[in-house]
Amino acid sequence: MFSTDFVDEIPSGKVILVFYLPKIESEVRMSPFTEFCQARTLFMTPFILLVTIFFFSDTARPSQRAAAATAASEDLHFWLEVIPKNQLSHYGFSGPDELKAAGLGDPIHVHMIHPNKILNFLGEDLSSMISRMDHDTWLFPVVVRNRYKCLLRVAEIDGNMKTIGIGSAGLARQLDAVLNEWSDLKAGPVKLVQIFQANSDFVVLERKSGRAKLIPLESAATMLQRQELLRIRGQKWGQILYEPQRVEDLIPALKENVVDALEE
Repeated sequence: MFSTDFVDEIPSGKVILVFYLPKIESEVRMSPFTEFCQARTLFMTPFILLVTIFFFSDTARPSQRAAAATAASEDLHFWLEVIPKNQLSHYGFSGPDELKAAGLGDPIHVHMIHPNKILNFLGEDLSSMISRMDHDTWLFPVVVRNRYKCLLRVAEIDGNMKTIGIGSAGLARQLDAVLNEWSDLKAGPVKLVQIFQANSDFVVLERKSGRAKLIPLESAATMLQRQELLRIRGQKWGQILYEPQRVEDLIPALKENVVDALEE
């Protein structure tokens, strides 16, 4: 299922793995590990994951963002040390000096759209369609000189927020470009929507007036291109930027992909 190029045991029975991820389809309810594996933006990019055995709890806590930030801040140095020194470029770093200068940016809250919301769409507002992951998940940009290098992933495990991996340099670069193009997004919290069955990721663009829209990321480009819905806005820092879309305009393309995925 996975190919790994680095495995190292650490105390307490935990294991560090570097995955090169294939495409796999999603389950309706997912553990943080399954959610991680099915994030298509991680496809064929190295991501170090902390694997251990937990019992899972769906109980939400009111201070999840603060707890996630604390976990990320406390664990950042450990995860930077785990990165194989001969693979720094795969994690966005030009060399060891950048590791020493790395800090954390503002968190990005990961959401999903359940397939039934797409298949049974009746004109709902985007805000009523998206929901947090079954195990609340946050991405913290690892930042050097105000540029995103990779992402630190934090998820709710057994009622507590825990850092579970680092990687996704490609997704980090896309988010960096999008958040600089639409600078008002930084007022946050930024919402990343992952639609696993449609192999597509979007950033939510919320406005004080008018309905929220979805900004397509690269993972959604193939689907939208096939449906002639893709509109290129321009480029920033080598990343293609796409125009925001109304969810109702995206539903036919999303529905087709969701149906295909569920039938496989």
